[in-house]
Amino acid sequence: MSQYSLKIKAHYVGPVKENIVEVYSKFIIPVGLDETNLVLFQGNLKPGKEGDLILKDLSSNYRTKTVIVFQVEDYEGKYSYYENILLFRSSRHQKYTNTNEFTLPYPWAESIEAFPPIESMPKLKIGFCGQFGKNLNHRMRMLLYFKLSKNVEADYILRTKFWGIDYHNNKEVRKEYVDSFEKHAFILSPRGAGNFSMRHYESMNFGRIPVVINTDMILPFSSVIDWQETIVFEKGPKRCIKKMKQILSSGSLVDYQLKSKKIYDEYLSYDNFFKKVIELILIPRAIISNSEDVIRVDSFS
Repeated sequence: MSQYSLKIKAHYVGPVKENIVEVYSKFIIPVGLDETNLVLFQGNLKPGKEGDLILKDLSSNYRTKTVIVFQVEDYEGKYSYYENILLFRSSRHQKYTNTNEFTLPYPWAESIEAFPPIESMPKLKIGFCGQFGKNLNHRMRMLLYFKLSKNVEADYILRTKFWGIDYHNNKEVRKEYVDSFEKHAFILSPRGAGNFSMRHYESMNFGRIPVVINTDMILPFSSVIDWQETIVFEKGPKRCIKKMKQILSSGSLVDYQLKSKKIYDEYLSYDNFFKKVIELILIPRAIISNSEDVIRVDSFS
């Protein structure tokens, strides 16, 4: 079976952000500034006015180039618009977004392999393992709503610290976190401090169905992915529970789990996200030429 990856030429600027480099570097051929029209900024972009100053400097310093900026940050507020900047943000809000902004899936949510689909459940059930606290007001309200609902059984492991992706400090804590995905077809994925959910992406990668309360989020590639037919993505918890019941009663539980994993693999995974950025954003916007700037690498399996 033939598979392929795409590579583009780009010039790195700013302090190296190692995790971003590790995830997406295989799609980038580093070249000198005079060899490409694409600049990749890997440093931290600060929230608010401080971040605007960084964007302004990037736009001015590389005014004849297109600058891609990766921003993994909880900040969901507005940045100024610069025509030659493409800003990929993990946290976005419809009210504050610009036309040069795109959603960056949480880049460290990759697991080794998916779990087999859960084929049935005697009662509607949802799982959650993670942090709660006073600084996470929306999450607290959603956890309480599902816990008190007579229509769904809520199975929680609650923590006062962020342990979700900590592989290093406590293996038992990590195991409990992963086990929660294995046990539940539906994973409650409310926003945290930022207007996004890490669990949204982890759930899909594990082959589970994230239940995401839509707080005016903009999900990745929403122009080509029908998110409401891929996961549970509704305004408010009541509508989310209604959709969960529909999936269960219609016999679609396995189909949704498989669909969730399929979309993750094709659009959001380490192997394919940046390839889709090239195909769906950079080439259509004529930022790079399909014939001159993109190298296709074929492999066979």
